[in-house]
Amino acid sequence: MSAETLEFHHDKHHNTYVTTGNKLAEEAGLGNLPVEEVMVKAYGSNQPLFNNAAQHFNHMHFWKWMKKDGGGTKLPGALESAILVRSRRL
Repeated sequence: MSAETLEFHHDKHHNTYVTTGNKLAEEAGLGNLPVEEVMVKAYGSNQPLFNNAAQHFNHMHFWKWMKKDGGGTKLPGALESAILVRSRRL
């Protein structure tokens, strides 16, 4: 990934999700909650808030994975199990 792409992704995309998500969370009375709880409470009832919170959550992990030695070699156990269960149903 080029420096220009990385900067655009961080400074534009992620920043927009955080700014918009914070505004929508405040309006919904959820501004003091962690992003994980905001996603749970907004799911199915406030799609714009859910989308922005979920994209922020995804990007938080993206930046961790992008750092040197940040990606790891395996998924957390619960996530790996959930994916395996889901894939068996398909």
